[in-house]
Amino acid sequence: SLSLSLSLSLSISLSHNCLPLLTYCLGVLQLNAGDIADLGVCWNDVFRRIYGFNRWESVYRMQFFTNNMSFKFIYHFHSWNFIINLAGETDCIVPSLVKLIYDIRKFEAGTFTAFNDVYNFYDASRWGRRAAMMSVFAELV
Repeated sequence: SLSLSLSLSLSISLSHNCLPLLTYCLGVLQLNAGDIADLGVCWNDVFRRIYGFNRWESVYRMQFFTNNMSFKFIYHFHSWNFIINLAGETDCIVPSLVKLIYDIRKFEAGTFTAFNDVYNFYDASRWGRRAAMMSVFAELV
């Protein structure tokens, strides 16, 4: 139907055009729980607007079935990728920066090791990390 194709095209546009712009440099930021919650409401409102949900209705299922995650998971994914990408750099100063960030940066999920434990994943694959996060998100849906 027309509304289904419109919803699908809006979802694809959101994932491929808007999300990369909205999440540019997100992994570098250290957001507190309140900031994550506030940005999560904004992210959920995008889905409410596109799919006609009311403010009190959860959009987690719609996010999951359109291959998206809640903002908290998006933030964790980008933070995790930032650390992993820095750790792989060969520049002489970068490993020192990684150690510094590793020592002082605290994720909502705890330290870097705890971050891996929360999502039950220890591989270096970017898509594997995303799959692990989607698996945890699916349990919430």
